[in-house]
Amino acid sequence: TSKNVEARIAYTHDTGSVKLVAYQNRIKNLINWLAGGPNGEYYNTNRAKIKGYSLMFDQQFDDLAMWGSVDLTNPRDKETGNRLIRRAAQVYRLGADYRFTNLQVGAEYSWTAKRSDQDFRSSPAEDVTLGSFSLVNLTAKYDFSKSVTATVRWDNVFNKRYEYAYGYNTP
Repeated sequence: TSKNVEARIAYTHDTGSVKLVAYQNRIKNLINWLAGGPNGEYYNTNRAKIKGYSLMFDQQFDDLAMWGSVDLTNPRDKETGNRLIRRAAQVYRLGADYRFTNLQVGAEYSWTAKRSDQDFRSSPAEDVTLGSFSLVNLTAKYDFSKSVTATVRWDNVFNKRYEYAYGYNTP
């Protein structure tokens, strides 16, 4: 169960916008994964609090659209004060799309800060740190008509090695 509070302020004009969101989530019995032993197990974090801010912008310049965001979070176990595992404190994103008549091409960049996790191969499980990582993605979209569109997406262009969870490969 959770109680969530969110406040948002936005400035919008003809060709773009800037938005700031502040939020706080208080969660009881947050389901987590404890990596330990041969299979690991699920457990509840009795009380968790996730506070954060998101700053987003988008801007249109004729055929060029740009957007970006900054996400800052502080996810904590309220009883121990420890940071919740697998949750980055900072995530930054930036992207742009350019339209040529029926063809739209785009690029995206994202950076995710380091996160803590657990090494399920050791018994008992040991804390590990998942490194920060950045990704570059490319997109292309072609409108054949109002109802038929083809889209191509190439994620992780530079084939960066990263993990969202320790010991599990990321596609």
